[in-house]
Parts: sequence; C-alpha cells; structure tokens
Amino acid sequence: QSAQRKEQLFTSSGCVAQAWRKGGPRQARLSRLLAGVEEKALSSENSQWIGQLCGASGVSDVVDAHVAHLARQGDTIVTSDPDDIRRLLQTRRIEVDFELC
Repeated sequence: QSAQRKEQLFTSSGCVAQAWRKGGPRQARLSRLLAGVEEKALSSENSQWIGQLCGASGVSDVVDAHVAHLARQGDTIVTSDPDDIRRLLQTRRIEVDFELC
C-alpha cells in the first residue's frame, strides 16, 4: 500500500481569467483541472502589498505578483513563463521550484 501525498493546490483568480479567455475545448479541460484547485482572489487585503511588490521588483504584471504573493518557501509553481515570477520571488527572498507547462 502506498501513501498518497496531500498537497494543497491553489491558483490566482487572475490566472484563471487569463487562461479562460482563449475559449474552445480548452475550457472543458481547464474546468476539470480547476475542480481540485482552490482559487484565491485578489482582494483589498492583499492588493496594496501586491502593488508594492511590483514596484520593488520592477515587474508590472499584477497576476504574476499575485502568484508570487501566494507562494511559500519550497512550493512548486506551474507556469509557461517563470521569468517575472522568479524576479518577484527574489524580491521576497522566497525559493520555489518551477514546473514548466
């Protein structure tokens, strides 16, 4: 009998919005994937901090900054473009793994 790892999967609601805009059959696959993922909203509690993170890192993409805000030391981030998120995390002094998709 093998032990299963329980990991919390979450994403930024901004990531969902960006992925959803492409339409077509891709949305059905995305919908199935998101069934097991907690969606975290950009909120009044974190928006100013995220803006400050953008300013401190020189990155203008607030969705990437929201992902960087959600990340914790040792997390794995799945993305097709890790460059800005990496810069944001360097500003936060957080180390994560990246899985390219």
